[in-house]
Amino acid sequence: MARQPRHLTHGGLYRIWAHGRHHLFREPKDYAVYLNALLAAKQRTHLKLYHYCLLRNDVHLLVRIPTAS
Repeated sequence: MARQPRHLTHGGLYRIWAHGRHHLFREPKDYAVYLNALLAAKQRTHLKLYHYCLLRNDVHLLVRIPTAS
């Protein structure tokens, strides 16, 4: 049975976690490519990024969704 979609709240604080069975990052440049994409998404969406942790097979983010204006 599929998981129900999450309801996001403006101003809400969320922990986002991605886990891979295999390595998500194989070389140092892979981390840089991911960080560049993450920062571009942050600027585009005005997401507040409080914390990130990039491991070989995990990504952990702590973000706040901007409040509606």
